[in-house]
Parts: sequence; C-alpha cells; structure tokens
Amino acid sequence: MRLAVSSSTAPAVQLLPRLGCTTSRLRIRPGERPTWIAVPDAPWEQWRADAQQHAVPLDGLVTARLEVAMVCQELRCRVPSVESLHDDGHVVRLAPTSQLRDWVRVLQGRSDQEQRDECPEIVVPARLAGQLDGRCLTTLVGMVRSDEALMFEQAAAQRGATIATLLAAAHRDPCMCGPRS
Repeated sequence: MRLAVSSSTAPAVQLLPRLGCTTSRLRIRPGERPTWIAVPDAPWEQWRADAQQHAVPLDGLVTARLEVAMVCQELRCRVPSVESLHDDGHVVRLAPTSQLRDWVRVLQGRSDQEQRDECPEIVVPARLAGQLDGRCLTTLVGMVRSDEALMFEQAAAQRGATIATLLAAAHRDPCMCGPRS
C-alpha cells in the first residue's frame, strides 16, 4: 500500500494499493505488512541524523516513535519510563523467533545491514498507517524521544509483542503511566 500524508494541519491521506510489495532489508518489525507513506514536508535531515546516531533504519525509528505516541494518545497517558519495563521480574534475553532476534540486533545497532531510505517516503506497518486517521505524522513522531521509542520496540520484540501491547500492559499499572491527561 502507498499512503500520501501531508504534515500540515489538514493532512491529505491517499491510499494506493501496492500489491505484493515487500522489502528485502529489515526496515520495520518482521511480520508487519509494509505500507509506504509519502511525507514530503517531514524533517528528513533531522530524522536521518537521528537514525544514523542510533545506527538503526530510519523507517524503524519513525515507526517506533509513531507507535509510542499513538498508543499514549489513545490511552491518554504520558510516555512511561523505560526503566519500568525492567521492573516486571521478567528479564528477556532472547526474542522468540529468529526474525525478531535479527530485528533486535538491528535495533541495537549490531547489524551490518546498509542503512538506506526512500525519503520522502517511509515504510510503516499497515496497522499504524490505518490508524493515522488524519493525524499529523510529524507531530506524533515529535512527541517521543528516539532512545525511548527504540527501547520500547526492543522490549516488545524480545517479548514477541508490539509496542501497543507492551504499553497497554504498562498502562494498567498506574505507577508506570502516571495520571491520565
């Protein structure tokens, strides 16, 4: 699928089918259905520099930040502390599948995969693209720090879950999410 998103106050969203499209490099979490989104007025240089600093794919970084922001908006909570994820007494050392283990290595910057992007288009999971619903992608991405988003994505991948599942569980613990806004 191809989606055009303007980051102005009234975003235009246009769905275009892109049948059978896949990506050979790990750009987003394995198992997700990729959707290409055009975001012509995004802060590409800033996003590229951020992805380079963390040695991760730009698409994966933007996707992680987007998902954390969308979930926190939906739950009406602030971003929980990353440290609280380690307080559950369940230390995960190995992701449940080889594909997720590869993804964790990419997130840790331990992959020799070439980091390329297709700006002004990015790849995001179809489940997130479908939830944008006119919301401004660049505003959502700007709500979450990269290091936090990557830690949440890594913790979720190691558990075989999504960030949404991880944060929903964290939301049930009031100490982790703090007061509702």
